[in-house]
Formats: sequence, structure tokens, C-alpha cells
Amino acid sequence: MLGPEATRFTMIALLLPPFLAFLSCLPLPLAALQEPPPTPSVQIPESTLQEPEVATQATVQEPEVATQGTPSEAQPAANDPAAERFLAAMVAAQRATAELPAVSAFEMKIHLRDFDASGAREADVVLAYHPDLGELLMSIADSARAGAKVEKGFDAEGYWLRQEDGSLVDLGPREYQQDRAAIDESIDLCGDFLLLFDFERLQKRATGLRLAKGEKGTELSGQLRRGRESWTFRLGVRAGQELPERLLLQAPPPPPKKGAEESLPPPPPPPPQLFSFGDYRNFDGRLLPGFIDQMRSFEPLDPLRSFEIRSFVWRDTARIQTRR
Repeated sequence: MLGPEATRFTMIALLLPPFLAFLSCLPLPLAALQEPPPTPSVQIPESTLQEPEVATQATVQEPEVATQGTPSEAQPAANDPAAERFLAAMVAAQRATAELPAVSAFEMKIHLRDFDASGAREADVVLAYHPDLGELLMSIADSARAGAKVEKGFDAEGYWLRQEDGSLVDLGPREYQQDRAAIDESIDLCGDFLLLFDFERLQKRATGLRLAKGEKGTELSGQLRRGRESWTFRLGVRAGQELPERLLLQAPPPPPKKGAEESLPPPPPPPPQLFSFGDYRNFDGRLLPGFIDQMRSFEPLDPLRSFEIRSFVWRDTARIQTRR
């Protein structure tokens, strides 16, 4: 018979995948900058972001990228003034009213659909995040199990888990190392969310901004620092629009091999992460996408996961609960 610890882990394993695994590893929506789920059978051409909506790859001037092995010595690439003006226009376009405070915390309710060969699984997810406190509350209700819900988080008292029966589990002991790592990655994910939900934050963090224009749209590209790595991002904006509808995120290639492994072929770069946005809505004065899809490819359109943002609380921070 399974002991109480094994029973608890079995319950969590049955309820959460792929939803908690997704939230802890994926980037979502600028999400996100986490490693994507592997899709070895899908080949994504380098130019997918530009086809057919934005400029072709040949028109993009790649910014100077720091060598991964010497991040502390590299200087950020200078921004193209035209790209800076374009991003400033995106900052203004995101505001439904002229003056808005920065997004200092948020509570977001998402309906998540996860697609595979057998169909789609669905879950209702709540993410509450307070960056100044470094606190996170994550709640997942699995539609396939009549709304069975599990909560996880981090607050001033440490890592925690609330089970289906309401009992609270301290995730501090060593056997919960994977749970703590998942929460840490989800906190990073929420920090990346802020770049999408508040373009002024992106304006402050991005370097090496470049602009490429084509008949069907414009692409804004640049670099984002994450830890010791420099990631490439490309935002596609359709002609006649002011807010992006596509995003490509590219992690840097693996570091060069050393020693006996130098003669081996270099490992392939990780595949890019692709996202599509749509149905921008006014969330208390800030225009945000109502739908965010993670894509296997843009051509043909092949969604992997779909998010519907059903609510986004950010101005009334007193309503945002991040503690157990």
C-alpha cells in the first residue's frame, strides 16, 4: 500500500500534468523565456515569424549578440532610433487612457487548452504575482476532474502546497525540491509576463533594438538578458495595427564544447518559441491580448496550447492575494 507521501505525490501527478508542468517550464506569453516542451518532429524555419504577416528574414538587421561565455564583458548593442520610436508607440498604444501606473502586481485568470493527438484537455488557472515581494500563488482546477483544485505558492513563510482536501503542506523539506524548483520557474515566468503586459518594462530592458518593415507588417527585434544568457525576441505587428500579433523567442546556442568533446559536432540550437496574440481587450485601462496561443509553427498554423485571459487585475492591488 502506498504511504501518505507517495499517495500525495500520486494525486499531484495525476491532477497537474500537463498543466503545472507547462506553467513551470514554459514561457507563456513572453512567459514566458522558459525552455519549451520538446517538439522533435517539427521543423520550424527561421523565417516563420515573417510569413506572411511581416517582413522577410532578409530585411532584418540582427543586433550584436554577446558571446555566451563572457556575458559580463559584453556591452549591450546600441538601439536603432527608429526601433526605439516604434516601441514607444507600442507603449502608448497599449494604454486605453493617457496616464497609467506601472503594473506592480497582478492576478490573472486563464482558461487553458492543451492540444495533442487525442484532442484537448482543459483547465482553469489562476496566477497571482507580486514582484516586489517575490510572492506567487498558483491555482489549477482540472476540468476533466470536475474542477478538482490544487494550489501552490511562495510567500514570506516559504514554499507551500494546498491539497484538494484543503490541508496545507510545507514544501521546505528536501523531498519537495522539484516542487520548489517549479515554483521558482513560475515566478520567473510571471516576471516575463510583465514584459508583455507592460511594454514600458520591455522598453527599459531590451537592447539592440532593430526594425524591419515589409508590405504586410513590421518586425521589432532585440535582445533580452535572462541570467547569464542573451535571448533574441522578434515581435510582429501587422500593417495598419499598433500592437503585436506574433512573438518569436530564441534562446542562445549551447556553449562551445571543451576538451575531448571539441571534435564532436556542436549541439543544435534550441528551437524557437512561437506565440500568437489576438482579441485585445481593455483590462482596467490597459490593452492586453484576450487570447495567447503557443504555436508549433506559424505556417501552417499549428497551435500547441491556447490561453484565454478571462480576467486581469492589476490596478487594485489590495485584491491580489499571493499568500496561503
